[in-house]
Amino acid sequence: MIAGDKILTLFQNGPVLLVIDGDDPVHAGLPAGARGHLVVAPLVGAWHRDALARTGGDVQCRYGTERGEHTATLRLDHGLALLGCGPHHEPAGILNPQRLAALGDNPGLLIQQLLTSLSLAPPQPSWNFPRDDASVAALLPANAPSKRAAVERARAGNLPCWLGLNMQVPGLRVVAPPMAGDVHNVLLMPDTAELRIDDVGLAWRQVGVSGAIEDMHVPYGALWGVQSFDAETGFCWPPQLAPSLRTTLERALPTWDTLSRLECIAIAPATPARPSLLLQPPPALTPREAVDWALQQGPLMVLVDRTDLRVRSPANLRQQPVVAIAHQVGLPTSLVVDEDGLVANLPDANGAPATLRAPWTAVVAVQSMAPFGHPSWNWPSHVSASLMDAMQFDADGSWHLALQQPCGAETAAGRPMLEVALTLPRLDVH
Repeated sequence: MIAGDKILTLFQNGPVLLVIDGDDPVHAGLPAGARGHLVVAPLVGAWHRDALARTGGDVQCRYGTERGEHTATLRLDHGLALLGCGPHHEPAGILNPQRLAALGDNPGLLIQQLLTSLSLAPPQPSWNFPRDDASVAALLPANAPSKRAAVERARAGNLPCWLGLNMQVPGLRVVAPPMAGDVHNVLLMPDTAELRIDDVGLAWRQVGVSGAIEDMHVPYGALWGVQSFDAETGFCWPPQLAPSLRTTLERALPTWDTLSRLECIAIAPATPARPSLLLQPPPALTPREAVDWALQQGPLMVLVDRTDLRVRSPANLRQQPVVAIAHQVGLPTSLVVDEDGLVANLPDANGAPATLRAPWTAVVAVQSMAPFGHPSWNWPSHVSASLMDAMQFDADGSWHLALQQPCGAETAAGRPMLEVALTLPRLDVH
């Protein structure tokens, strides 16, 4: 059961994804291709947060396919996990251990693979430790390699390789170590500058946080694991495991007593992740619904037909046929919506605060820049004849407009610009 008291906290930090098993029959209305997949349903901010606060059970999720709009009814108590962000934008989640256990012995790895496939977390090594005695016996190398030989094997074929490091070992020096904790995974690239691997450890040079080139050094005493990027080759030295990882494995692995006495063990490739299916938002939202959806998922861009006489835009952006409102992308902007339209504060061409007001009938496109899916909507019927005159008809049968919108003062380095593009299906404007 997913704990209800933690759900609302997760919603406070941005988008939330509900992960379910596409083979679980209690979920209704899923697309035909859901079987055999982990289905990921983006929950839309206040809409679903408030619904869960009221019911704590079923979630109604509107989604779109090439056949139109559909609604799935998803059982929260049968969900595998709710994934989102922590207070510092780090990946966070609420797991349902009972449901996850039915999918394999390593639910944490399953979730990590899913986060990586959705670009919500960077790649990580699998460190797939054996959970039964037969697997331990199968992974005992006939001739345990030295750490130097293990690193060379993991790098064979010019592959990147992961180094599992114990940050408490003296003499270890790497770029951007974790702020806290004793575990750190470093991806060693094939083209690492001045890489030296000898009987003492590894050394190389790398650009540091300050921008200067720094000398890096990994003594073998700090190296407890190595794994090729394709996860086909890997070794672990249990006596050198970082203390926090030893504590975690001691609690989670039935085979820990055996593993802890081994000098070296091979790391088996992880079970391939089940394919994931991300439910896309409905394709036929109104501009108000699309902006609401995108606002609750993160960064977005709204394109307004500036030639519409009802639009009030900054004076020095009026030479553009469209004005882009890029919100939550590092620019000082705000966006307020109501039944009649939107009001945005945005930088004008010189970077000064300016106001744009537009009715919904002047909004021609919305693009979500959330870290998954990147859905977009457009409304060709909102394109005025004046805007149409500024667009080009491309060979692929669509209308296209590209421009650069200035958003700051001219400096020695140039003027900051927003790259704006609008593509619409073939249409006739009367």
